[in-house]
Amino acid sequence: MMRAVHQAGWGGREQLSVRDLPRPVPGVGSVLVRVMAVSIHAGDHHMLSGRPYLIRLLGRRDVPGMDFAGVVETVGGPAVGSSADTETVLAPGDHVLGTADVRCGAFAEFVCVPLGNVVLKPANVTWEEAAALPTSAETALQALRSGGIGSYEKVKSGHRVLINGGAGGVGS
Repeated sequence: MMRAVHQAGWGGREQLSVRDLPRPVPGVGSVLVRVMAVSIHAGDHHMLSGRPYLIRLLGRRDVPGMDFAGVVETVGGPAVGSSADTETVLAPGDHVLGTADVRCGAFAEFVCVPLGNVVLKPANVTWEEAAALPTSAETALQALRSGGIGSYEKVKSGHRVLINGGAGGVGS
């Protein structure tokens, strides 16, 4: 069992309570992480409120929360996660940061996510800093890789990039 925030319905904080719930079990290709810190951003608000209403098509999650940092507890199946650039081998005890994305579940003592949703946490980054990174950093990287400069050219090594409003997460 684990302690977790439970979401009873769409709405505001009145829909949230803390409960004892079963600890998730990682399947093949996923990892169970003991959560050390979480962050809250606009996506969490959308998943709680169900607004815009299009969010409701995804279905309500019992345990909210997307972004987290924590310690690998167990790995289901092969312990290799892959991203666009590298392969990372994970083992119990590794410090990681990641996102549960719209599957949610991070506002708990444990979260289970696909291996590709976590990366090793740099040693010089605190748990709280690491938890604030996943969605915001991935969105910024996606914009740099595919958003391009002007209408036609993608950002490449040697280009200069202006970061405007880099004080917070997505949409700030």
